[in-house]
Order: sequence, then structure tokens, then C-alpha cells
Amino acid sequence: MDKIIISCSDHFIEEKKYVFEILFNQLLEIDFELQIQHEHTYKICYRDAIFHIVDDFFKNINSDDKYYHNQELIPKEISLLNVVDYGIVDLPVLFGNGEYRAEDNSYYFGSDFIASAFFMLTRWEEIAITERDNYDRFPEDESLSIKNEFHKRPLVNEYADLFGKFFREVGREIDIKRAYRLFLTHDIDDFARYDSYSKFIKALAGDLLKRKSLKSFFRTISDFYNIKFKGVDDVYNTFSFLMDESERIGVKSAFYFIAGKLGETDVRFDIDRRDVSKIIELIEKREHIVGIHPGFDTLDNFANLKIELDRLKKYCENIEEGRQHYLRVKLPDTWNHWVDAGLKIDSSIGFYSHIGFRAGICCEFETFDVLKREKTGLIERPLIVMDTALRRLVVLQDDAVSEIVLINDIVRKFKGDFVLLWHNSNLTRNEWQNWDRVYQKILDIIKV
Repeated sequence: MDKIIISCSDHFIEEKKYVFEILFNQLLEIDFELQIQHEHTYKICYRDAIFHIVDDFFKNINSDDKYYHNQELIPKEISLLNVVDYGIVDLPVLFGNGEYRAEDNSYYFGSDFIASAFFMLTRWEEIAITERDNYDRFPEDESLSIKNEFHKRPLVNEYADLFGKFFREVGREIDIKRAYRLFLTHDIDDFARYDSYSKFIKALAGDLLKRKSLKSFFRTISDFYNIKFKGVDDVYNTFSFLMDESERIGVKSAFYFIAGKLGETDVRFDIDRRDVSKIIELIEKREHIVGIHPGFDTLDNFANLKIELDRLKKYCENIEEGRQHYLRVKLPDTWNHWVDAGLKIDSSIGFYSHIGFRAGICCEFETFDVLKREKTGLIERPLIVMDTALRRLVVLQDDAVSEIVLINDIVRKFKGDFVLLWHNSNLTRNEWQNWDRVYQKILDIIKV
């Protein structure tokens, strides 16, 4: 089969190659040959068809400019591309404009898909915007995608799909063998709710003062009594339930543990407790996945990350994946720290108060360090839906299911990776009463 030839200038060539590899090699599963030209534009050629794509971003940046520190370079507004004949409707474009025309076998796009994809994948926006929230996180409501309400669209996948449609039009077969995958993940922030009298009293106070619910108050008393005096499992001990449900639909659960010690910031259980290590043993015995949930003090601190990883490896040697506590990341440092620690897959790039595609993609991808101008070697498996974010968006449990169905349908369409985070603590306790049933209903719909 004839090769696809991509021509561009060597200006920021590593950045451009990175995007080409994701769009064409990974998402469309096709090879290309890269050729260097002097002209600041992109040309994608197949046989006698030529796709002309504007270079609206990199051509305007000097090679030594630290564009990722310049908030002024973040688009103030976006354009929408419409190519009705190909089913492309209101496709957001971050750089360039929505112009399109076709003449014979030449197709002209005023949309800079390459810079737009690079912007989303590398998250350099989160470096340029220096404001942080109370958890020292990038404030997601400042992101371009949420401001312009395209955070529920995986733009990078849509850009690849656009190229796929045009390739098919000019006779290039596209045969994507990648399949939809489901990843069920569980961050273990809390191990037990009623393992101390102080926690019991705190829960009662929350029932009265925060939730203002006598029903919850008396249920807390009942739960505590049953756990302490009748041997009932703690309401956070949902590990077997989660594994049962995963096995029922033919997938594995990944449990990400905070490997902390009491007294450290926001640590709520000791990783060296015997009942904790017994649960880890059970997870491994049932061939599910144990991962790391680096704690509050690991942000921008490799030494603390390594300490926590070493603690967890006492109970499970093969730790390859995980997610930062509270989704606290500092890019690209966090990615590099994970690589240096020997970790392979991160799943921290997701929203904490929304659902959708923080990196503009619904498939795992290799990350890129904009400071070093190179790939990191770390795979990012983007978080799509978190339980607590979902509950912020809906009132009724049925609406929660509907929201997940809608976004899961998008992931399925692009043969992507649906990554769901459901905490072990958010299934049966007072504030989450009957959500175990909701979880089961969700799995019945989104299963592979």
C-alpha cells in the first residue's frame, strides 16, 4: 500500500513528530514517512491527494521561547470546523480557524490540528496558568476546554477520525484493530470508617451538623454497633464486593493504596496495619491489581514518592500503576518522577469536579515533557469519570447512570479506554446509601 507522506518544517520537529505519532501511528494505526521542508505548513500526501494544514502556532514561536510559561499564548477563543459532507459538525479548533475548501485532489484546512492536539495532550496550559486551588492543583475551571464547554469531547480522537474519513475518501484503507477497554479503579483514601471512637463521633457530628439528618445519625449508630459488636464488615470494607462485580463482567479491578503512616498529611490509615496487608494479599490472590496512590506530601517531592512506593512494595512487589491523591500533579515534574521511580502507567489526568477528557483524548498515550522537548516514557491512562465528580453534577441516581452512558458511548465510538474511579468508601455508607446498586447498574451498561 502506498505510503502516507507528511511534510513540515523542522521547527519544533520533536513536538510535531509526537503529535503525528499519536494521530496516525496510535489512533489510526497507519504508518507515515516524515519529510522536512522549508515551508511553515503541513502537507499530508497520499497518492495524488494533498491535505494542506495551516501551521498557526509553532511558526510564530522562536525555538528557544518558553511558550509554556506564556499565558498570553493560550487561545482567547476557539473556532468551529464544519465539513458537512464528512459528518464533521462544530469541531472545536484551538489554533487557526474553521476554514475549509477542496479543489480537485487538494484539501485546505485553516485549522491547526497539530498545535491543538499538542496543547491538549501535553497540558502545557497547566504550566502557563500559575494559579492554584486550595489543594495546590491547577484550577480546572480555568481550562480552555471547560470554559468553552468541549471537555466532554475527545478532540484528539476527533482529529484523527477526521483524517481517517478523508483518507478513506481518497482510497486509503483504515483498519483500526484497537478495541474498547474498561478500567475499573479504586483509590483507597480510607480503609475503615469505624475503627476508632473518634471517627464514630466525627461521623455523628457530620450527620447532625453537615447533613442535618436524624436518619443518618441513627444509621451511623446502627452501623457502628453492628461492626463493633456483631462482626459485620466496616462500611469501607467493600473490596470483595468490588472484585466480585469486576469478575462478574470479566475485568480486573485496580486498587490504588496510599502507602502512608499516621501523622503524615491527610493519611487516614497506616499501610503497615495487618488488616490492610491482608486485603492486599486477597487482591493479589484473586489476581486483581495493586497500585500506588501517592499521598498529599508527594507533590513535587520525588523522595516522598519513593518512600511510599517502597512501603507498598513490602506487600506487593509488582507495582506499575496508580494515581496521585486528589489528582495533585505538577507537570511535567510528576510524570518524570513516576518514570524515575520505575512506574509505568499514571491515571491522574482527569477532572475532580467534572467528567470528561482533561487531555482531550480517550485512549492511553505516552506523555511529553515540554521543558525537555521529549517523550517521557510514561503512559498516561486518562481518568474519564470519578464518582465524587459525578455526584456533583447530578441529583438523582438515575441521572448519574445516564451521564456515564453518554460519555461511555463516546469512548466506545473511538474504541477508547473508559477509566472509572469509584472509591471503596462510596458505596454503602450513609452519604452513599444504595450507590452499590447504582454501581452495579453502571457496570451492566458499560461492560466490555
